[in-house]
Amino acid sequence: GPMLPYGKNLDNGGGSMRVRPYNLVSIDASRNKYGNTGFENTSMGVSCWSPKGDCATTWSTASVLDKRAVKISGKSLGVVALNCGAIDRSKQYILRFSAVAERETQIEVYLRQSTSPWSTISSSKKIYLNPNRTEYEVLFSFPSSVSAGHLIFQAFNENFSYWLDNVGL
Repeated sequence: GPMLPYGKNLDNGGGSMRVRPYNLVSIDASRNKYGNTGFENTSMGVSCWSPKGDCATTWSTASVLDKRAVKISGKSLGVVALNCGAIDRSKQYILRFSAVAERETQIEVYLRQSTSPWSTISSSKKIYLNPNRTEYEVLFSFPSSVSAGHLIFQAFNENFSYWLDNVGL
């Protein structure tokens, strides 16, 4: 039968797949892969890139989150990278963060290799940020192993502006 992108066959029909919810047994905060969790003293370790060079990060001491946070803004697509060190494919990683946006903003979060060819090494999750503070949690199951990885927050809206805080992986 006709083939769709990624090897899907139109003749197979629709099917459903059940994904079981996970049970979080414990989190060891001392083993956080991202070292600047609450942005208490700086926004160092946060980089932002866009094709037009218009993505910016600003450290804020008066955010609507927990006072100190990093503000990310831009006029076109923006890719924010946070260094998270080595990633092991035999592990599962839970990303937790707080966010609030000036206006509704669609972002995608995923893990990526931090050196060329900057390959995506995990599944990705689309998230809609809004003007209300929200706590987010995303599970990355069994990513590819790399010695140096980045946690990516990628904005797709034009004129985006949002704050991140309490980042844990």
